[in-house]
Amino acid sequence: MMYFVVLGELSKIILVNQYLYRAKLGIARTFQIAKPFSLLTAEENVLVGMGCKLHGNISSLFKNCRKKEILQKADEIINLIGLSDSKNQLASSLPIGLLRKLEIGRALATAPSLLLLDEPASGLNNQERNELAELVEKIRKLGISIILIEHTMSFVMNLSDIIVVLHRGNKIAEGTPQEVANDPLVIEVYLGTKGVKYAS
Repeated sequence: MMYFVVLGELSKIILVNQYLYRAKLGIARTFQIAKPFSLLTAEENVLVGMGCKLHGNISSLFKNCRKKEILQKADEIINLIGLSDSKNQLASSLPIGLLRKLEIGRALATAPSLLLLDEPASGLNNQERNELAELVEKIRKLGISIILIEHTMSFVMNLSDIIVVLHRGNKIAEGTPQEVANDPLVIEVYLGTKGVKYAS
């Protein structure tokens, strides 16, 4: 099941601090501001994620597993996130839409059972947002649970099973997209008169 969280403030959310510890627990996350390893290629960025899952560094990838298998798995992730044509490009040369996908790819490389996405649609144009929504659906079909922190209501409403709405650190609503869209307090605080659009 996919859970999405819409937050007015992020200050009261506390996550496990150590990336490697999260990876061992099967939890991966992306950041609100994409932070790839800019001097590595897209493929190498995905390999970094795989290193975190195994032993904490890229060189360990090829000690315990065959190089061909690791590169094949990285290619599968690159294909899933839609970066096949850009896999050999430096991350620093990628536009924001592809960087967001790359962040997700690096997180997926840790083989998570739970993926935390921090405002992945922020700053994206409509086409990039639609492509990102398609990627989230693909990840969902893989059986990976997702928690999404997002302010773009159309993005949230079209993808979510369950939505929890926070305002100033307090929960003001929880339910299906239709229930949340019809909640009077959510309409007042976030949706205005547009709430009717999402309810239908």
